[in-house]
Amino acid sequence: MCGIAGFICKKDSAPGVVLEMLEEIAHRGPDGCGIVYCDGEECSVERSKDLSELERVRDESDFAIGHVRLAIVGEESAHQPFFDCSGRITVLHNGEIYNYRSLRRRVGNHRFVSRTDSEVIRDGW
Repeated sequence: MCGIAGFICKKDSAPGVVLEMLEEIAHRGPDGCGIVYCDGEECSVERSKDLSELERVRDESDFAIGHVRLAIVGEESAHQPFFDCSGRITVLHNGEIYNYRSLRRRVGNHRFVSRTDSEVIRDGW
């Protein structure tokens, strides 16, 4: 099962704290990881196959949320987080969407970037 961690604070480096939290739950998601960190309106995203590759993310941002992935559905490159089509909404998902194939067909002419179930959430489902 995947793991999700988040932190909001004006006094600490939120990405640093979230990375420490993800290290504690890394066993829950050995198949990839990602982190979103924001300071005001400016957000950055890092994704990787291995949590150690995210260690360089020690920004002084106020907000961060991260994910470690256990790949059940989708290919290896489907690391979260995902964004909606506008790029304004970030999605981290833990679980399985059993009818994701039918939902993908209903989305219409959107270009998906992966074959994972979690990506259907980003487009308004």
